[in-house]
Amino acid sequence: IQYVLDKVIVWAEKVADRDSSTEEELRDALIELEDAIAYAESQSTIVSDINAPEISINPLGLKNDKQPLITGTASDESNFEIFVEIKDTSGNVIDSGLAVITGNTWQYKASNELEDSEYTVVATATDVAGNTNKSHIIELIIDATAPQGLKAALVEDTSIVDDKISKNGQVAVTGIENGATWGYSLNNGISWIDGVGESFKLSDGQYNVILRQKDAAGNIEIYDMGKVIIDNQNPIISELSISANNSVVSGKT
Repeated sequence: IQYVLDKVIVWAEKVADRDSSTEEELRDALIELEDAIAYAESQSTIVSDINAPEISINPLGLKNDKQPLITGTASDESNFEIFVEIKDTSGNVIDSGLAVITGNTWQYKASNELEDSEYTVVATATDVAGNTNKSHIIELIIDATAPQGLKAALVEDTSIVDDKISKNGQVAVTGIENGATWGYSLNNGISWIDGVGESFKLSDGQYNVILRQKDAAGNIEIYDMGKVIIDNQNPIISELSISANNSVVSGKT
C-alpha cells in the first residue's frame, strides 16, 4: 500500500508542477502509478470477516474433582482460540486459560485446585479477525470431601455388650448423608449388596461386615463393622448323665 501511495505522490507532484514537467515525465509517472496499482492488486487479497466463531459449553453440575475437565463444541475452523474463565460467587476469576481445540470440540482442565464451593464457568472464542463470541454461563459445584459419620450396629447385642454376637440379625445403619447411596459387604469387600432404608438383616452365620456410602458427588466413605456372628439356634443337648444319687446332672451340647 505504501508503495502505491508513493507513486500517487510522485504523479500528483508532476501534475501540480505541469509547467516544469514534460509530457514524457507526466506519462512516465502515470505509467508507474498504474503499474504500482496493478502490482498491489496482484499481491494482496482483502478478506472481510465479521462472523464470530460459534461456541458452546457442556453442563458441569456437581463434581468431586478439584481440577475438573471442562468441555464443549465450537465452529469447525482453525483460526481461532478459546479462553476459559472460572469465577467464584463474587465474580472473581479463580482459574483461567486457553482450551485445547480438536476439530469442532475443545477441552480445558483447571490448572488450580478448586475448593469445595460453587462457581460459574464461561468460554470465549476469538478468531484472527478479532470477532468474539461467549458461551452461555454454566454452574459448577465442587464437592471433593467424603461424607463422614457412617456407622452400623446390631439392634440387639445379646449377652455380652459390643461383642457383636447376637441372636437378632437386624443391623441399624446411621450417618447416611442426604442424597447418598449405601451398601454393605458380608465377605470383607469382595462383593456388595445395595442398602435400602436404614437397616439390613443378617441370617445365622459369621460375617466380616463392611459398609460404604457414596454421596451425590461420588465421594466414598467406608465403615468397617468387623466380625459379626448371628446365632438364632437354641442349643441342643446331645448327651445327659445323672449321678447315682441324683445329686449331679451334666450334659453336652
